[in-house]
Amino acid sequence: MNNTQLLREKKVSFLLFLCLLLTGTSFAQGDGPRSGLLAPAGVFGIATKYVNLSTNLSPATVLVKEADFNIQLFPVSAFYTFKIKNQFAQVLGVVTPANAKLGLSGTAPGIPDELNANGIADGFVGFKVGMVGAPGLSLKEFAESAPTFSMFSYVRFWYSGKYAREEALNLGSNRFTIQYSLPMAIPLGQNRARMTWLEITPGIRFFTPNKEPQLLIQKNEVKQRPLFQLETHLSHNFSKKFWVAANLHYQLGGTSVLDGVKQDNQINMLGGSFSAGYKLLPFLSASADYGRRIFGDNGVNSRMIRAGLVFTYAKIEPKDPD
Repeated sequence: MNNTQLLREKKVSFLLFLCLLLTGTSFAQGDGPRSGLLAPAGVFGIATKYVNLSTNLSPATVLVKEADFNIQLFPVSAFYTFKIKNQFAQVLGVVTPANAKLGLSGTAPGIPDELNANGIADGFVGFKVGMVGAPGLSLKEFAESAPTFSMFSYVRFWYSGKYAREEALNLGSNRFTIQYSLPMAIPLGQNRARMTWLEITPGIRFFTPNKEPQLLIQKNEVKQRPLFQLETHLSHNFSKKFWVAANLHYQLGGTSVLDGVKQDNQINMLGGSFSAGYKLLPFLSASADYGRRIFGDNGVNSRMIRAGLVFTYAKIEPKDPD
């Protein structure tokens, strides 16, 4: 086999992994494994997911101790990678159709035991740029490069989903959220076909006030204190098509403040999950996760089932003549 054929093989082999590298949608559950890895410039992708949550964290990521939420999410995201001054960059956006059911214990007179909501939940637009070990590489350059440590600066702007003040249950938060994180990826090996990655992503969310809270709570303004998050993933490729991962996701903060009065609903929770991914076609992959709370204060509880498909497209340079 000559050098030209070897290079073509590397390009095709790399395309098989694009679907596994560029995934992730966050809804208080983290982005998921392989979402913080470096990728080449010029890649476009669409990801669709199904997420089922059983939790007492509301769709706005507020702890409601007496609640039992069953939330089904169908986030759809689009992303594109490029380079800025020879550094990796990515833009992405997410829209999140959803359905939520809420069961309440000890409800007040006139409030039903179960509430339902359908529509669009909070989504976001985001921008990620390489800071350390994250150059903007062409497909050919990336295929020939060795895995190295990388760190990114990642900013997301969350917008509100469907919200009505008179409704007892809303999918939207009626506020804006700014999230900043520093995704880092550490390679534990050099063989991309049998690669092991350790990903570490610290981040924090800041929330604007909701100045038109639901009439049911009879307050004029609802604030939420910042929420710190730390997400980690250890993933390994057992073959060119199949990988598995073990994940941890810690959250601390997010206390509600109603008309200046601090509430006893701080989130302090460590969640764990297992993930697996499989390449169905060179441009299409599937993944699945199961996770739940490991420990938490204030009676916080959460269980998650997540499955997704990712389609990617990358333009390959014209073939070299033999």
